[in-house]
Amino acid sequence: MKMKTRFFSKVMLIVALSVCGAVAASAQNFSVEATAGVGFSNYKAGILEEGGTGFRVGAIGELQIPKIKGLYGNAGLLLSLENLTYEDADGYGNSMNPYFLNIPIHVGYSYRFLDKLSAFAEFGPYIGIGLGGNAKYNSFDYDEETGEEFTTKEKYPLFKADEEGYWFMKRMQFGLGIKVGIVAYEHFKLSFGWDWDLLKPFVSTDGFGTSANKHNNGYLSLSYIF
Repeated sequence: MKMKTRFFSKVMLIVALSVCGAVAASAQNFSVEATAGVGFSNYKAGILEEGGTGFRVGAIGELQIPKIKGLYGNAGLLLSLENLTYEDADGYGNSMNPYFLNIPIHVGYSYRFLDKLSAFAEFGPYIGIGLGGNAKYNSFDYDEETGEEFTTKEKYPLFKADEEGYWFMKRMQFGLGIKVGIVAYEHFKLSFGWDWDLLKPFVSTDGFGTSANKHNNGYLSLSYIF
């Protein structure tokens, strides 16, 4: 798995450097957009299938390909919160709040169908790098002396194992993403996207999460193109 992650990282780095070189050679066809939006995460781990809402914010650089009208490539640096909230069998709420640096590299096509309005669709790979976050658990316990029942709250770091080697998330992600939307007056962009993680996001030492182990993330964003 480490070899695969390193290979994907090298491929993405080569592509990113190629994009930067093309940008330097064709600055007149290059634009930058600031983007922000809400995210919708979906996780599967063992018998658990839940999701949550978060956010995505950052910047995307886009390069128009002059010889093919409407064709472009872009790359972004995006901070993403991809939450998970769920309720266990005892009815206690639990949550995870992983933060990622997402680096998408897409190729797309834009078509202008009105004077001030165009539609676009794009597709490509991405790398996700886990920056931080915690898993929070509410567990049930009781006082042996009094027999009273009470709940306890525990918190674990997501991107490294605790002292007992308990469940954590992998720091590196790799997947494929698609995005569609519209651009109005050449500056305002409304888009919807979806990312599929191709690597298993969770590591487990207790057998939980060893069957279904998936992560997808959708987002609805509003951007301004400079």
